[in-house]
Amino acid sequence: MSLAFLSTKLIRALITTWLAVTFVFVMLRLSGDPALQILGVEATPQMIAHFNRLYGLEQPLWQQYLRYVQSLFQGDFGQSFRDGRDAVQVVAEAVPNTLLLMGTAFGLAVLIGIPAGILAALHRSTWIDRTVMGFAVIGFSLPNFFLGILLILLFTLHLRILPAGGSATAAHLVMPVITIGTYYAGLLARFARSSMLEVLARPYIPAARARGFTAAATMRRHALPNAAIPTVTVCGLIVGGLISGATITETVFAWPGVGRLLVGAVATRDMPVIQLIVLIVIVTMVVTNLAVDLMYGLLDPRIRLRRAAAAGG
Repeated sequence: MSLAFLSTKLIRALITTWLAVTFVFVMLRLSGDPALQILGVEATPQMIAHFNRLYGLEQPLWQQYLRYVQSLFQGDFGQSFRDGRDAVQVVAEAVPNTLLLMGTAFGLAVLIGIPAGILAALHRSTWIDRTVMGFAVIGFSLPNFFLGILLILLFTLHLRILPAGGSATAAHLVMPVITIGTYYAGLLARFARSSMLEVLARPYIPAARARGFTAAATMRRHALPNAAIPTVTVCGLIVGGLISGATITETVFAWPGVGRLLVGAVATRDMPVIQLIVLIVIVTMVVTNLAVDLMYGLLDPRIRLRRAAAAGG
């Protein structure tokens, strides 16, 4: 991996992060006065003025922005408007719950979706293919909130075997994981099937069989590594959006994660918490995309050669 390639990617990542953070900062301050949301409609002008002075909201927008950027470089992400605690502390309490939920759901999706997509591709135009793709389409077409409500109606109200919300026990994790994992499994199955069909149509697959490779060896050495590249891209997008992708599901199941915290912060205009969550999401996406780019070179030597040639030329 060349230094020029890494430098270009890092510069683009920093610019992307800066633009996104700036956009969120400006839009939050142009969308209304947070003092009214925090203090309520009965707040006096004196109370509102004191609140704005306390958090520096009475200053011009450009001064607020400069102070915000300076605070970021100092590791100060502000204090929550709702309870006065550091925004980092507020968000840090919710991150483990979201990582547990989304990590489990993503692992379930990978274990089910990718093998199902490969199986469908190997049995193209058969009942296996149609059945797998039928479930896949249903999985990624159903809205999370709709599937979540259906699961609550079935397993909580009708069968009475699973709790409807919360995070006290492992049983509380089952329905949120199924809700999110179903969507991602359907998505991965669709992409894995398309990638595998494209690879199986390439001339080097029958050429490998003609050289004496068994079907299993051809799949392992030629088909799977090449089909993995598009699937890795999709997995990277999923991993990058793990923190932000659970907003609806966490709200439906009252799961105390970052998504539910973001919904509450937006409702009360808790700007420091919103800005920190958005920053975490952006950094996660940028780092994941960089990791995916690096993995391309490991999966396909041709990509490494093209990058080396570009750097040398």
